[in-house]
Amino acid sequence: MKIKIIVCLSYLLVTSSLVGQKQGTCYAKKRMCDRRVYIDAYDKIAFDEESETYLLKSDYRTRFEGTCETCYRNNVLMERITIKNGKRDGSDTSFFKSGCIQSIQSHTLGIKNGKFLVFYDSTGRIASESNYLAGKKNGEFVNFEVNGDSIESENFINDIKSGEQKEYYVGGKIRKVVHYQNGLQHGSQKTFDKNGKIEVDLNFKEGKNHGVWKYYHYNGKEATIQNWNNGLKDGLFLFTDDKGALMKKESYKKNVADGEFIENYPNGKLKHQIIYKAGEIIREQKIDDYGKITYTFDKALNKAKEKEDKKKAKDGSEDDEIQDVIDEKGKKGKKDKKKKKD
Repeated sequence: MKIKIIVCLSYLLVTSSLVGQKQGTCYAKKRMCDRRVYIDAYDKIAFDEESETYLLKSDYRTRFEGTCETCYRNNVLMERITIKNGKRDGSDTSFFKSGCIQSIQSHTLGIKNGKFLVFYDSTGRIASESNYLAGKKNGEFVNFEVNGDSIESENFINDIKSGEQKEYYVGGKIRKVVHYQNGLQHGSQKTFDKNGKIEVDLNFKEGKNHGVWKYYHYNGKEATIQNWNNGLKDGLFLFTDDKGALMKKESYKKNVADGEFIENYPNGKLKHQIIYKAGEIIREQKIDDYGKITYTFDKALNKAKEKEDKKKAKDGSEDDEIQDVIDEKGKKGKKDKKKKKD
């Protein structure tokens, strides 16, 4: 048993949901603790962190049942909660020392269930909103700036990210929009700069890169275009400078190099070219910045040359064999003549 002496401390959540909040006064009449009606949580109750159960300090075994409160030193109410059979139950509210609401939370027999709200002190503005169903995240989770602008929003189904997720710049402008399905990125992902210009436009399918991907220069021109199919490179990959000039090109079929690969100098002239077929280099050339070819390779020409060399080598071998026969006959004829003279 791991006992924590406490209790009734507020949940400081960091998430929430309303996009334009109206400012209202929250300096309502301060709520004071009433020890004649409610039990002093600090003096009477302990919390077992392992079983997540509220116990009486008198024996640290008996489950607490009833309503308890925690107070500031000036007797201003900090929090008042209801506990059933040792478990936090129902909706309760915690307060800042100023008397303004700090948070509202809801439980069903110790399990988070319902809407949770956290507020900024003095303004009454929502800092975060989150939603739970039977202990699991369900619905929208949103964080807000102190001025009411959204910081980020997420959506969940049974603790799993699902649907649209957003991030914002200070001031409320959209920074990033991502889509999820069953906890995996599915659909578009877009990122914007502070002026609202698009920076990145990607697509996913069940967590894998899929479809056309685009990255942009600061001036709005496309910097990179990529083509994906279920996580594999499939199609052209183009890289351009901020003026739109092509700097690099690649081509793939199911993650295998296939087609023309080129790299250009900053002035747009060709620097390096490779032609692939099913991952194998068919042709290649390199060119220096003066336009002179410094390296070439052509598989077809190389094969033809190899074939010709082999043929020449074979023909040369046959000629040598014929010459050897002639030489041998010549030697034999000379020997026969010598014998006749003798």
